[in-house]
Amino acid sequence: MCNRLNIDIERRKRSGRSVYFDSNYFIIIFVAKNSDMAIKTGDVRKAFSYFNQAVNYSLQEIFGMPIIVQRGNDLMINGKKIGGVATMQHDKATIVHGFLRYDKSWAFPLQFLKIDNYPLSPYVNRIDDMTTSVKEFRSDLSYEDFYNNFVNHLSKVINYKEGELTKKEIKSTEIYRVNHVDKKWIYGRGDEVSRGHCDIIEGTKLKIPELEGLVNFS
Repeated sequence: MCNRLNIDIERRKRSGRSVYFDSNYFIIIFVAKNSDMAIKTGDVRKAFSYFNQAVNYSLQEIFGMPIIVQRGNDLMINGKKIGGVATMQHDKATIVHGFLRYDKSWAFPLQFLKIDNYPLSPYVNRIDDMTTSVKEFRSDLSYEDFYNNFVNHLSKVINYKEGELTKKEIKSTEIYRVNHVDKKWIYGRGDEVSRGHCDIIEGTKLKIPELEGLVNFS
């Protein structure tokens, strides 16, 4: 169905279940050398908290209300999920990545998102109730207005200045892209890849006590 609807499919190295993004989302990725992060925070393991605080401060400046991190990864506002964050640490660099939802579009992705072959489309209203978006709080901000506003706040917090990728970085990115659009990689399964756990199936009945905590509805 994804191929029929012209939805790009990618497979990440880390384990986990499906994540859906479209033009209603902003992706935020923070990459830093471990040596630089250690100088900035005193401990490279604090990169996740540092990133969260920077994002949360920027959002609070825009929304005028606090953003809370729940379950370690979920960005919540007024008890609803507006985004999420996660971190990966390598030998030389730390990567913290996240997303923000500008507008909700659940009816479309729930046509093809499933949990263990159980369709999620019947739960569109419940999922809609448990999530929120930038547009619900700041309908006066267009997609571009919010982006520019958020980037300005975040840049000041982390003292960021726009630069350019090096030739080596561009080459590495091109090699990575070629390898990861290969169908053998996308549709293949290795022992190192986990499907992630699912504890909401009981017999043939789908249980969804706290849906957003059991599957990453991004």
